[in-house]
Amino acid sequence: MAWTMRFFADYIGKRYPQAVETAEAMTQGRGAALNGLDPRWMWGLHRSLDQANLAALDKRLLTVMAASSYDPADPSFTIDDGRGSAQALLAGRLLAEGDRAGALAMMAGLTSVSAITEVLFNPDLRTASQPAPNLRAAAEADLRRSRDLKNRYPDSLRLIIAEANTLRQLGRPSDAIVVLEAARGRINSKRPFADQGETLPWWWNELGYANSMAGNYEGMTASFASGSAVSESGMPNVSQVINLGSQQIAFARYDDALRTVSAEFLKREMSPYGKMQALSVRGCALALSGEANEAQALLREVTAHESDDPATVTDLRLCLGDDVGAAASLVRRLSHAALRANALKELAHYADPIAGQPSDPRQVRRAKVAQRAEVQQALAAAGGVVDIPLQRNALGW
Repeated sequence: MAWTMRFFADYIGKRYPQAVETAEAMTQGRGAALNGLDPRWMWGLHRSLDQANLAALDKRLLTVMAASSYDPADPSFTIDDGRGSAQALLAGRLLAEGDRAGALAMMAGLTSVSAITEVLFNPDLRTASQPAPNLRAAAEADLRRSRDLKNRYPDSLRLIIAEANTLRQLGRPSDAIVVLEAARGRINSKRPFADQGETLPWWWNELGYANSMAGNYEGMTASFASGSAVSESGMPNVSQVINLGSQQIAFARYDDALRTVSAEFLKREMSPYGKMQALSVRGCALALSGEANEAQALLREVTAHESDDPATVTDLRLCLGDDVGAAASLVRRLSHAALRANALKELAHYADPIAGQPSDPRQVRRAKVAQRAEVQQALAAAGGVVDIPLQRNALGW
């Protein structure tokens, strides 16, 4: 307990060198103490170190997280292949230091979609890891792993959500719905899942996206609406409302999206990133329904806060039909090391949508703008287009 409290105090106090030192010390004969720590604290420290450009400290932390001895009691780290993601990130640090052999060794054992995509959207790692790994095979392996883990974590709703998400990646939304619906009885029983208090909104979220991919507008709407009624980490849920509005745009139901992400909704308390996401949905719905003046007003607002989510500026310009402005936004992001990965994700080549899946107008417009000469030039400089033979709708970006 004393070591855990020391870690919390150092992390919250932004004494990052001491926090990393404490994490390392907790592995030296005290592995149980570190494994008892919620892995979200470790990921939070990683993000803080990355944002502060403290590469050496981040490398030390990732070394701890990538080690086989780090096996948190919280199942999320295993379910999400946290070790694989840490190894991919550590490979990036090693390559940046010039340790190509170390980076290649770290990448050699990566098997999950989450870990492999960390590599693919890092241009330097992608070049070093040629030939490219088989992502379809990785998704199939993820599916087998999720099913195998049910014996280890029979009380985890998160694991069921992960299985359904992988089925969506593979273009199997109907199978994903079956998996999710099979859990409904226990969710409503007197013996719910152990992690249900935390993960129930995301069960609804996954069900909403599965119905969207299957072309079921009513099922999608009902799922996200139910999810939005469940608190999110003890706070009023805004994520499901924003996701519902975004999928309503995908179905070209712009009036519905405007009712979902209303002007009143924008007044709710949410993170800066969440606010940008909400503005993106409302702004695009306004633009696509012909309310250009109101959409332009929101564009001015998001441009003033662009650092909170640069992708929102791109999307709103796309929805307004401003191809030149959208292209310029993409070029800026592709040219910026910290923003490049997300821009590459937006411009990657994904599996063709399945039959019945709505054609998102934002994706159609993005594909058009991606062909502009200035975007193609910036893409080439950033390592080129990434091929992801999975469904974009299921990949969380």
